[in-house]
Amino acid sequence: MASERRARPAWPLAPAALFTLFVADLVFAVLLAGQSEMRENLGYLLLLLVGPFAGGLIWLLCERRDPQDWESRARQVLLLASLTQMLLALGGLAYQQSDLVHDATSRFLGVGLRPTVHGLMLWILPAFLLLSLLALADRLPAPAGRLLTRLEPWAVPLLIAGMLPFCAVFTPLYQPNDTRISAFFDWAQLRPPFVTLLLVAWPLAWLLPRLPAVRRGLCARLLLALVLVFGLLLYDDGFFVEYSHYMPYVGPALHALHGGVPMVEVYSQYGILPWVLLWVGYHWLPETYGSAAVIVRLFTVAWYLTLPLTVYRLTRNKPAAMLLSATGLLWVIGFHADALDMNGMPSTQGYRYLLPSLAVAWLAWVPGGRRRDLGMFLLMVVGSLWSIETAAFVAGPPVALALLVSIRDRRIGPLLRQALLVLAGVVVGHAALALYLQAAYGRWPDYGPFFELLGFFKPAEGEASHWSAPMPYGFGLWVPFAGVLFVALAVPVRDAFLGRVRHPRAWSLIPATVLAIGELTYFVGRTYSTTLGLALMPFLVVCLVGFDALIERWRGSSGRPVRAERLLVALAIAGCFAFFAERFQRPFDAGASNATILRHCFTEAGCSPGAVARRVVEAVEERNVDIRLEDQKNFVVRRSDYLERLKEVEALLRRHFAGQERVGLLADTARLSYLGIAALDDLDKWFLWPISSPTNDGESPSLARRTVESATPRDGELLIVARDDTKMAAIVAPLTEKYRTRCRLTPVEEGNFYAVVRTSDCHD
Repeated sequence: MASERRARPAWPLAPAALFTLFVADLVFAVLLAGQSEMRENLGYLLLLLVGPFAGGLIWLLCERRDPQDWESRARQVLLLASLTQMLLALGGLAYQQSDLVHDATSRFLGVGLRPTVHGLMLWILPAFLLLSLLALADRLPAPAGRLLTRLEPWAVPLLIAGMLPFCAVFTPLYQPNDTRISAFFDWAQLRPPFVTLLLVAWPLAWLLPRLPAVRRGLCARLLLALVLVFGLLLYDDGFFVEYSHYMPYVGPALHALHGGVPMVEVYSQYGILPWVLLWVGYHWLPETYGSAAVIVRLFTVAWYLTLPLTVYRLTRNKPAAMLLSATGLLWVIGFHADALDMNGMPSTQGYRYLLPSLAVAWLAWVPGGRRRDLGMFLLMVVGSLWSIETAAFVAGPPVALALLVSIRDRRIGPLLRQALLVLAGVVVGHAALALYLQAAYGRWPDYGPFFELLGFFKPAEGEASHWSAPMPYGFGLWVPFAGVLFVALAVPVRDAFLGRVRHPRAWSLIPATVLAIGELTYFVGRTYSTTLGLALMPFLVVCLVGFDALIERWRGSSGRPVRAERLLVALAIAGCFAFFAERFQRPFDAGASNATILRHCFTEAGCSPGAVARRVVEAVEERNVDIRLEDQKNFVVRRSDYLERLKEVEALLRRHFAGQERVGLLADTARLSYLGIAALDDLDKWFLWPISSPTNDGESPSLARRTVESATPRDGELLIVARDDTKMAAIVAPLTEKYRTRCRLTPVEEGNFYAVVRTSDCHD
C-alpha cells in the first residue's frame, strides 16, 4: 500500500518553480534591455531548449541534499508566483478598462502599451525574483516565512487560482493592431452564450474524473471511433481561400504544369512537396484555387485525427481522454484571432504540421523496434522533401528521445543510431529528387534560390522586420503555455541525469513536448495570438496526458487542497470549452472557424453526403472570375476592386492572346499580387517568363536576376501593363522597367486599369 501511495502521480512542483524563476528573469531582462527579434529568439532558446536541461539538473542536485526541504522551498516560490500572476492580472484588467492614452513609443508592431502595465511589471518581477531567492535561501522575514509555510499545502490550488485570471486577462485573440488584450471579459459582457456555456460546463468538467476507467477493449475502441468521426465532421466545406497565402503553392504548381522545371525554375519558400502535390492533383482536378483548397483541407482533417489517436495511446482513462480530445479539436480550430478560418492559409495547419504530428503518433503507437525505425525513416524521406522546417520537426522528437535515452543509459549508441536514421532519410529523399530531375529534365536541382527565399523570413536585428514581430507585452498567455512544456521536458531530463525512469508518462510525452517547442518557434518569430495557436495540437497531447495523471491522483487523494485544485482545473476546462464552443455555435460563416460539415448540419444547407459532395464540386469547378462577392468566403476581396480588375485582364487576354500559352502579363501590384496568377489560371495560360510567384520570387536575389535576364525584349511583343503608377509586385517591377527602358511601348488597347502595348524600336 505504501509503495502505491509513492507511485501515485503528483504535481511536478520543483520544475514548475524553476520555470517561474527562469521566465521572470527573461521577461525582466527584455523589459530592461528593450525588445528585438534576435534577443527574443535567444531568450526562447535558453528558456525552452537549454532551460529544461538546466532545470532538470538543478532539481536533481537540490533534491539530493534534502528532498522534503527542496519541495517546501518550491512550494513557497510557487505561492509567490501565484501572487505575482494575480497582481499582473489586476494590472492588465486596469489596462483593459482604463482610458489612458497609449504610449506612442510602442516597441512592437501595431499595438500600443499603457505605461501602467509596463511600470507594474518593472516593479513586480524584480520583487518576485528577490522574494523567491530569499525563500530558497530561507532568509524571508519571519512573518512572511510563517505565512508561506502555513499556505504550502495550498500551493497548487493557489497557483491555478492565479493562473486563471492571468490567462483570462492576457489573451488578446484579436488582430495585431487591436489595442484590447482580453477577449474573455468582452465576451462575458457581449456574448451571453459564453457565460451560459461556462456555467453548464463547469460541473460537467468536475465530474470527468468520475467517468468509468475504461482502458482497453471494445468500449475504448468505440470511443476512439466516435471521436475520429467527430474529427472528420470538422472538415471545412466552406472553402475560404486567402489568395496571397495560397499563391506560393498554386503559383509553382501552375508554373510546373506549363513547363517550369522544379528546383531549377520553380520554387516556393514552403518547400517542394506542398506545391508538387497540387501539381499532381491538377492532372485530375480542375486547375483552380478550389481544388487546392480541397486538397489542403484533406491534410488538415488528417492532422485533426492525430490528436485523438495519440492521446488514446498515451492515456489510461479513455472516456475522459476522448471527451477532452473532441473538446480540444474545437479549441484547435476556434482559437485564432477573430475566429478566422485558418484553412484559408495553407501554411498554418495540416499542410504544414501533418507529417510531424504523424511522427509523434507513430512514436506513441510503435515505441521501439524495426517497425518504428522503418516508419520514422519513411517519414524522414517525405519530410525532407516537404520543407526544411518539416524535416526538423519530424527529426526532432525521435532525436530528443534518443538523446535522453543515451544520457540515461550512459552510452552514445541510441543517439548515433537515430542521427544516422535521420541523415539516411534526408540523403535518400534528395537523391531521389536529383535522379528524377536528371531523368525528366536533364537538370540537377539548384538549392541556392530556395535558401535565399528562406533567408528572407529571418529574425530582425532590430525591433521588427517585414515578416517578424516582437512579442507584445499585453500577451502573457505564452507564459503558462511555455511553462507546461518546460515542466514536461524537465521531468524526463531529471530522470535521464538520475539514470533511471521514474516518470514513465513524462517519457512518453517527450516527442509531443519537443514538437510543441519546435512549433512555438513560429510564434516567437511572428508573434501574434494566432501563431501561438498553431502549436496547440502537441500542446494538447501534453495537457491531456497530464490530466489523465491528475485523474489517478484525485481518485486516490482527499482533503480540501485536492478538492480545490480539482474544482479549479474543472473551471479551466469549462472556460476553454465555453470560449470555443461559443465561437462554434455562432451562425455558419465560410470565412470563420465554424465553417465545418458539423456546423452545416444545423443549417438549411445540411450535411448529407450529397450536400457535402455538391459543395466540393462547386468549389473545385469555380473559376476565379466567377466568384460571388456576396459569398462569405470572399470577404477578403469584397471591398477591393480585385474582381473588376480580374475581369478586365481576362478580357484583354482573350482578345489579344488567343491561342498563346505563355503571355507577357505585367499586371500584378503589391496590393493585388495574386491577380495575374488568378487570370492565367482561369484561361490555362502562364507568364512569358519563369515566374512562380510575382511577389515571392522577388525575395530571392538570384531568382529575380535570372527571371529578369530571361526577358529578351524584341519588336512586336504584346504586353499587358498597369496604367497607373501603383507599386508593382517584386518581380514585375524590374521586368516592366526593362521593357520600358529598352523598347518603345505603343498602346494597342486601354482599359480602366490596364493597357495592351506593343513593343517597337527595341535595343540592348
